Amino acid sequence: MYRSYIFFLLCIPCRCILAFLASILPDNNLKIMGYMYGLMSIGFMYAFMKKLQNTPGIQGNIWWHDVRPVFALIYLGFSILVFLKNRHAYKFLCFDVIFGLLSFCLLKKYI
Repeated sequence: MYRSYIFFLLCIPCRCILAFLASILPDNNLKIMGYMYGLMSIGFMYAFMKKLQNTPGIQGNIWWHDVRPVFALIYLGFSILVFLKNRHAYKFLCFDVIFGLLSFCLLKKYI
């Protein structure tokens, strides 16, 4: 239950802030976010394929391990659109928030 609070009070607000920042940042700063999300995408796919990090620092298994490839694709899509200078790239991060919430509701054992 403690981890659910962390998800709703820390993870989701941080993702919302990052999506908002991506919608207002100028292109040169957005490029930095593009690099960061591109690297995260690679890291998520690597961790998924190698079955790494199945347990977080907090107790239990990572409930979202099986949907890591989806998050990797979302982040990769954001990164690609940033480098194409598409001002709608932030919508990928908005989708990330929605998909994260839906995944939590559907995959988590308790809410």
